[in-house]
Amino acid sequence: MIQGLESQEVTNPPSSIVRYDYEGRVVYYQPPVCCDVFGTVYDADGNILGHPDGGITGQGDFRLPDFFDKAQNPRLLWEDPRGDAPDTIRVDAPIDELDLIILESFPVQYRLRVVSGLRNSCESFGGFDVTLDGTTVLVDLYNFRIGDTSIACAEIYGMVETNVDLGSDFDAGVTYTVQVGSRSLKFRDGATGPFETGKGDLDDGYKLVLAPIESLSLNTSGDEYNLAVTYGLPSGCHTFEGYSVDGEDAMLTVQIHNRVPTGDVMCTQVYGTGEVIVPLGSGFDNDVTYTLDINGQRLSFVGGIGPLTLQGER
Repeated sequence: MIQGLESQEVTNPPSSIVRYDYEGRVVYYQPPVCCDVFGTVYDADGNILGHPDGGITGQGDFRLPDFFDKAQNPRLLWEDPRGDAPDTIRVDAPIDELDLIILESFPVQYRLRVVSGLRNSCESFGGFDVTLDGTTVLVDLYNFRIGDTSIACAEIYGMVETNVDLGSDFDAGVTYTVQVGSRSLKFRDGATGPFETGKGDLDDGYKLVLAPIESLSLNTSGDEYNLAVTYGLPSGCHTFEGYSVDGEDAMLTVQIHNRVPTGDVMCTQVYGTGEVIVPLGSGFDNDVTYTLDINGQRLSFVGGIGPLTLQGER
């Protein structure tokens, strides 16, 4: 079947076939290549299980909404040797959301969740390239656009969610920067566990600000620590934009971010609040006092299996 794809004369030939393990069985994924075409997941007998992405919305047919979260062990089986179709051009995809996911595995595996845009119906998701340059991870996410400018394109903005596996080959204690288009984030794999950063920098027109902190609570589950934070949204123009965790030795810095527009925008003066759970990981030494700085507020605790000793909790 795979060899036959190389000589198929079709309007939008598949660009690749990727093997995954999904819900206890082997499946094969064919990504969308152009326009409103669906991405397709097949079982080992060639039966279609669903379309997890693509289409005019970029979100498939909703039969496999969790495919990219649960699919594991990707392996590229086939890639079109002819390259991009002659009637399409490669363009950078706009990046709408960027999150870092830490998988429960040993060694720790890192994955990016990227939500990218399709500017109109003449664009389709193309793929991505990942390059590690020192402590910088560069991810080039791109679309294919129909090159014939005489074709009318429906002005419908689509969105595509993509998982980008970064692997586990990162040095402990080193801070890495991930750059995806106009957005970036940082993470550090250290002695006190992995650190997650949230949604990264913003496109032009917005900026990140520290959120006011309403309350804090430190909790444990076994040897895992997490921080429950209630944060403020000072106006209708403030929206939650993730968090960052960084630290060295016994001092950890947690930043809770809101995003606000940078231009002259009318905002409703309604104060809101939200809640977020920030995982701090494990590896905290017994009888050692650790200090958390959360947007300028301090909280201290003593590591160990027994009850937490909190100082400065608001």
